[in-house]
Amino acid sequence: MMISIVHACALIMTFLIFGPLGYRLSKKIKRPVSLVMWIFVVLLTLAAGASMPSAILVGIFEFKIFLCYSLMALGTGMIAGLAMREVKLRTNSDQRV
Repeated sequence: MMISIVHACALIMTFLIFGPLGYRLSKKIKRPVSLVMWIFVVLLTLAAGASMPSAILVGIFEFKIFLCYSLMALGTGMIAGLAMREVKLRTNSDQRV
């Protein structure tokens, strides 16, 4: 599958927009984060790639932001935010001991 420069830029812009939104959204999840929540977020992120593969969220000529990639970026940002919070909690608890 060949990808053009415009499509690559659209994909990068999608992750630059929706990734930080997911990161901010992860801060709204209460502590401690349960294993069920981790599994839920990871499964939804993986399922987003299969859902609505051709649904266009924004389309300007050849520049198209797809809904599935937006949901994947949102989930990836949430996973990164939750992981960073867990790492910070564990390093702070290790320093106290």
